[in-house]
Amino acid sequence: MKSVKETGYDQYTTFVKERFVDQKKPITDPMKMNKLPMFSRPPTKVPSKQKAQLTALKEDSALFSRLYIVCQSREGDLQNFFKQENQPSPPSLLQQGQLRQSNKADLVKCLTDHIDVVECPQVDAKIIDGVVVVQMLNPKTASTFREYVATVFIRYVTSQLQSAQRIDIIWDTYKDDSLQSCTRDRRGSGARHRVALSVKVPPNWKSFLRVNENKTELFRLLAEEVIAIHA
Repeated sequence: MKSVKETGYDQYTTFVKERFVDQKKPITDPMKMNKLPMFSRPPTKVPSKQKAQLTALKEDSALFSRLYIVCQSREGDLQNFFKQENQPSPPSLLQQGQLRQSNKADLVKCLTDHIDVVECPQVDAKIIDGVVVVQMLNPKTASTFREYVATVFIRYVTSQLQSAQRIDIIWDTYKDDSLQSCTRDRRGSGARHRVALSVKVPPNWKSFLRVNENKTELFRLLAEEVIAIHA
């Protein structure tokens, strides 16, 4: 709270110097967001994974000790005792109060053991996951979204037409109450950027893709440009 005024003044001075005096950055380049601790939103401390596991083990040990003594004094059935749930959430579904993350790569070995490896057959149409393509294709030397669309994305889509007569591209939709939103929150957050053909591509592509609004605008732009070249 004591450094709010100084922090704001320093950012204002830096903003004016970089964009108007030195002209090193465009005026549309956003300022860094300040997450200063306020009385209404105090900083939350996230315990480390090791500390959380140690705390859970201590709680389980204390619970088992008390319940074991109760079963002995009341002649309880120990076999039935260990059949009961003793945690606030099922450990098979949740971990430290959060949805347990599964490793989809573990399924690959189980599936490949029962599938014969064959060569890719000739097809007339391909279905492309547009989100995977965007994650896979970095902007590289593209400075604006117009260059990214023309030299990176559309070039990749056009190359797929060499082995197919039709290309269908599918996109994701992002809902706040979906299960996948937990995974996205765990990956972190980025800055909000406006997406248009004349706008410069943000330097940190991965951080840009962490914001759902950024991806929604980008996917809409890519879909419109792909449709335009085949209209």
